Amino acid sequence: MVCRSRKEPLPRVAEGQAKRLAFTLIELLVVIAIIATLAALLFPVFARAKEAAKKTTCLSNQKQITLGMMVYLDDNDDVFPWSYSWNDGSIWALKLLPYVTTYTKNTAGVWSCPTGGTPGQTIATNPQVIGMIDTRTATPMPTAFSSVLSMSVPQSPADTVLMGDSVSSTFVTPDRLQLAPRSADDFAFPHPALVRDHTTDDYWPSDWIDLPNNDKQISYRHGPGGVFAFVDGHARFVPIGGLKDSNWDVRCQYGLVCQGAAGSPPYPAPDGTCGKQSPIDCQ
Repeated sequence: MVCRSRKEPLPRVAEGQAKRLAFTLIELLVVIAIIATLAALLFPVFARAKEAAKKTTCLSNQKQITLGMMVYLDDNDDVFPWSYSWNDGSIWALKLLPYVTTYTKNTAGVWSCPTGGTPGQTIATNPQVIGMIDTRTATPMPTAFSSVLSMSVPQSPADTVLMGDSVSSTFVTPDRLQLAPRSADDFAFPHPALVRDHTTDDYWPSDWIDLPNNDKQISYRHGPGGVFAFVDGHARFVPIGGLKDSNWDVRCQYGLVCQGAAGSPPYPAPDGTCGKQSPIDCQ
């Protein structure tokens, strides 16, 4: 056995062998390219997963609000609340606070979709179900629904929209969720256009009738669709084009003035410009 002194240097690695232990520039570039490719493949997956989580939260929020509405109806003779009052703002939301949750000045809580990008309310209601203007505190606006609706009126509660994703409002105060003029709280009368992707709050008055405080449209913020709750209490994701006239119309019939809106013109019937739907859906 050969013993080496502790001071004796270790054997040197041959020069050629040292070169074989290092990465070449090409090898480094290949590794970087592989990492970039994996990142390009994985980041969209992560983004979709994040958006799926937000959609689930939005779905849960609307489900909570709808369940709160069901309890409210039990306590109020099965009559839906008003949507809006000049004096009190978003009446329907305020009425549901004891049944759902509270909100603060900086967030609308369950009334705000995480994909909406605003602390304000991002949910609007079907004006044919929830009356538009509270006639107890204000003279009803011409053409606005000037009455509230009973739960027994919708013939297909599971198919009738109650509320859903809408263009956003950034106004939140302690005594109301929104302030005028962005606080109609309901979709455009008699219901929103269903084809265009109205994802911005750029004032979309109806071509059929002009209601300056009632121009909310659907916001298809969850990819190819939006989240909606229905009169029977369930909520679900609906793709663009998945809602038809029958999903909205409770007070309106083709060729007739909408019930409870005496000043409105006749509800336009399909004329071929929007398939089998009313032309107001494709404005």
